[in-house]
Amino acid sequence: MKRVLGLVIVASLLSAPGCESNPSDAIGDGISGAIDTVEDWFGGGDLPSEHLEELRALHQIGSWKLRPEIEGGLESAREAVRALGQADYSTWRDAGIVTQVVSSIAFDHTASLMRVEALDTLARIAPWTIAADQPPELVASEGDVIDALKIVREAQGKRDTDPLLTAQVLHAVRVLGAYDFDGGARPKADVPLHIAARRYGNKLRNARGVLLAFTGSTLEGFRADPEISAAMDRAYVSLSGAVIRATFIASLMGDKKPTVRATASRHASALQLKGSGAELTRSLEHDLSSSVRRAAAAALGSYPEHVAVPALIEGLYDDMPEVRGTASRALTAATGETFGDDRGAWRRWWETRKKSTADASNSSE
Repeated sequence: MKRVLGLVIVASLLSAPGCESNPSDAIGDGISGAIDTVEDWFGGGDLPSEHLEELRALHQIGSWKLRPEIEGGLESAREAVRALGQADYSTWRDAGIVTQVVSSIAFDHTASLMRVEALDTLARIAPWTIAADQPPELVASEGDVIDALKIVREAQGKRDTDPLLTAQVLHAVRVLGAYDFDGGARPKADVPLHIAARRYGNKLRNARGVLLAFTGSTLEGFRADPEISAAMDRAYVSLSGAVIRATFIASLMGDKKPTVRATASRHASALQLKGSGAELTRSLEHDLSSSVRRAAAAALGSYPEHVAVPALIEGLYDDMPEVRGTASRALTAATGETFGDDRGAWRRWWETRKKSTADASNSSE
């Protein structure tokens, strides 16, 4: 665990783009209803570090838009975000706060260079956050989440003087920490990129909304309870991991700049994020930018054969020669075979490979 940022600073992260109607909308609505009062951007306490203080000073109030009158503001802001990835944190609450801030920059900043910088910083925070994420104590459904959010709303501004409410808050924290906010049903392969992007944006909004409630003042009156404190520490980790994963996938699917989408591709691959193989495949097949398709092809080369090979064989049919070349090299990286851009050879090899694997599996049963 890393050393200190210090006192709490909270960003309002409930303004991510909405999505079309689907079952998880209920959770987003529940979050919005459960948390009536959230701090303004960087409100709610003293600044934990000069890096966060500088970010606040460089941006217009209430937005991720740089103040135009500050000379060199973009580079200064990039340096501040970069420094957050190299900082030490003494508590998971501090780390969760920074995760919220950097995720919001990655998804909402008006400058694409800042969004890229934020993704790079999240990639540095991600390994030790995800590694600390333990299996949940219970299984939580969407209905459980809605009920838990009602308890959070009821507890806002109160203290742990009522044993019944304290027990309910403890259960609510455990439920919200256990729910798989960035998991569940994923968009089908034929779902267009922009719709998939909206769905992942919704997942990100939900995870950040709950993380905001926990790191902010919503449950301040209950933090002294030892069981609630321990449950919140576990929730900080699981929610931060969900925010990080959802940020990369949402950026890969929906950012308007190819450079940002390509950066998200590389980090999703390096981190081997759950579900990222399917979304890299979607990008390779459907992204309008050849540079993003090329990045997706390169990224898929580090995935297991059953994920990488079918997608990369299709990549050999891409209109752009640089994408086809990258797909060929990625196939070799994934399999060790060297068929170049011979699509027929790759298809024949893959059919034989699948058959031999199936035969070996059947013979071992």
